[in-house]
Amino acid sequence: MKAGHLLEVNNLHTLYGKSHILHGVSFRLKEGESLSLMGRNGMGKTTTLKSILGIVRPRSGHIAFDGVDLSDLPTWRRMRHDIAYVPEGRGMFYNLTVK
Repeated sequence: MKAGHLLEVNNLHTLYGKSHILHGVSFRLKEGESLSLMGRNGMGKTTTLKSILGIVRPRSGHIAFDGVDLSDLPTWRRMRHDIAYVPEGRGMFYNLTVK
């Protein structure tokens, strides 16, 4: 990871079954920067976010947040690094309880 990047996504490939959704997505964000993911339905915007959080496991690629490699961490460990995703409708973890 290069110093100064808060979020770095490198060569991310994600599949749903045999459908290859993300084809080598890469970007870097420094603190204070923003990024817009734009495209029609089914183009991979939500899949990109879910892949970063580990909700959907990428087939390959590298994800780092604030210099910490998240690539092999489960979702709950990634959230401990203060990154989150709030989906429309807020129904995300149906089977988890609050402890």
